Amino acid sequence: MEFEKRLWSNLTNVESVSTAIQYGYTGQKSDSGHYAYVRITDIQGGKIDWSQVPLSDISKSEAPKYLLNKGDILFARTGATAGKSYLFEDDVEAVFASYLIRIVPEKSKILPRFLYWYFQSKEYWQQVDDKVIGAAQPNVNGQKLASIKFPLPPPPRTDPHRCQVGCPF
Repeated sequence: MEFEKRLWSNLTNVESVSTAIQYGYTGQKSDSGHYAYVRITDIQGGKIDWSQVPLSDISKSEAPKYLLNKGDILFARTGATAGKSYLFEDDVEAVFASYLIRIVPEKSKILPRFLYWYFQSKEYWQQVDDKVIGAAQPNVNGQKLASIKFPLPPPPRTDPHRCQVGCPF
């Protein structure tokens, strides 16, 4: 119980540890694009089957605004899966669709993997449930996502050299 009290005594929110919270590209899938086009339905069980992801019609000049980088976290913002997240660690040139929100964690403040693991927790889902708008088509917007609170670990816990694959912290 004492550990839990200490853990929850240093709360912060997603916005304070992010360099960007952004909605995805509104476009179309294409037969001849250059970038994979990640949609909500492509994220299944915490994974993406890249062989099933379509290409995007996005132009090369517009792509940098939506291009995913390792450590980005994607969120479903609408539908039955609103709040579901995905940590992008792939070697794929991909952009993300408009029904997703991207968080770019500020790596000097938080390890993306720690934040992603928190987004799998009961405490996270309780906050999402409290913030969801709509019953027929649930929705979580970027502002509500930015306000999600979580316990900020002390700096040594956010050191990427101390966390191995699968490590929750």
